[in-house]
Amino acid sequence: MNRIKELRTKFNKNQNDMAEMLHVNRTTLTKWETGKHNPDVETVLRLADYFNVSTDYLLGKSDIPNNTLYVKTDSSDQFTELNKLPEEIQKQIVEYYELQVMKHLKGNN
Repeated sequence: MNRIKELRTKFNKNQNDMAEMLHVNRTTLTKWETGKHNPDVETVLRLADYFNVSTDYLLGKSDIPNNTLYVKTDSSDQFTELNKLPEEIQKQIVEYYELQVMKHLKGNN
């Protein structure tokens, strides 16, 4: 779970503070960060909420921090949220987006 350490560092939290916030021992947090153990589902959800990322991102199943997509409109510089779409459509859009990003990063346009 390298993402826990990555996000903890990004949020300027030390292990002691993060462990205290999660009500676990610092050694438990270290085991999560090194991949020796995994947090339970409730802890994963709390971490995702705290860091404002998806659980898939936290678990390393996605490289997109959260599933909120924005599209720049032609008429203004404002962004329009796509969150009003049904959840299944949002998932399909995210999957397509992730596929395109992966293709682009690998040079397979």
